[in-house]
Amino acid sequence: MIEKMELNKETVVQAVITKINKNYRKTIRTKHLKNFDEPEKVNDQEGLHNYVPDISVEYKGSLILFEIELNNKFIIHKWKSISEYVA
Repeated sequence: MIEKMELNKETVVQAVITKINKNYRKTIRTKHLKNFDEPEKVNDQEGLHNYVPDISVEYKGSLILFEIELNNKFIIHKWKSISEYVA
């Protein structure tokens, strides 16, 4: 019998952090797990919208953002804000 578990944001965040945890533990921030600092807000260029990413990682002078969506719905201005941080 195949064991099934509910997929929720905390489970996905933990899986992502487990992959990057070895080398970058001190630079990982998430609002979904205990013992981590909360990521800083990300703002759009106009300053009209901001949000807190699910995970942020500082790596070699870059800020890497993770936003985990478990359904097909998403907020347009959130993705526009993220796109402004893409190099």
